[in-house]
Amino acid sequence: MEEIDLFDKYISDSMSEADKNRFNERLQSDEAFAAAFRTYLITVRGICREAQEHDIEFGYAMKSMSKERLKAIIGKGEEKPKRMRRRFLRERVMWLSGVAAILIVAAGACWHLFTIQQNRLCDVVYENAYQPLYESRGDGEEYLDLNTLTLDRIEAEIPTLKSAFEADEINTQNWHIDGFTLAMAYLKLHRKQDALAVLEQLAEGSGNQEEYVKLIRQLK
Repeated sequence: MEEIDLFDKYISDSMSEADKNRFNERLQSDEAFAAAFRTYLITVRGICREAQEHDIEFGYAMKSMSKERLKAIIGKGEEKPKRMRRRFLRERVMWLSGVAAILIVAAGACWHLFTIQQNRLCDVVYENAYQPLYESRGDGEEYLDLNTLTLDRIEAEIPTLKSAFEADEINTQNWHIDGFTLAMAYLKLHRKQDALAVLEQLAEGSGNQEEYVKLIRQLK
């Protein structure tokens, strides 16, 4: 139980930075702990899939069920002692509350796992694709080196990068460089959809689409 509580805190991002570091170190050094965590992740993903399938099946069943069948299931018109009825409803409410709580936790865990996976994808594509240019632009200013900037500084530079890209003539050297730098800045900030939008613009306006299309496929 203690391990499950620990895993819950980790994937819900409710650990301190120091606790996260200790958790990651233990994953590397303790094979049994790592195996238990993998089993936990598989279980959470299974709950997510089962909940999703249950929602689909339940919706279909309710749409296809006749009024007579529905009345028979819920017991409309049956003569039952009121005390038993209240007890039944109270138990049903408690059961539904428990199921709802489990589904909420599972949904939160699934979303957190999805976010982690998407952020890691952005990081991998960025690390493999981005190479800073150590030269000056045609106007004499130097190109940004995203590797040397903090995330806050990159966020602050987004409007300038976007304006430069939109002002450039399509399919010129500066248009390619400014557009690619903007896309990489978005990836650095884990804004995958914004990066994809810029890369798709570059692919559409470029005479050589291959590199851009490759990056788009990796991100999708």
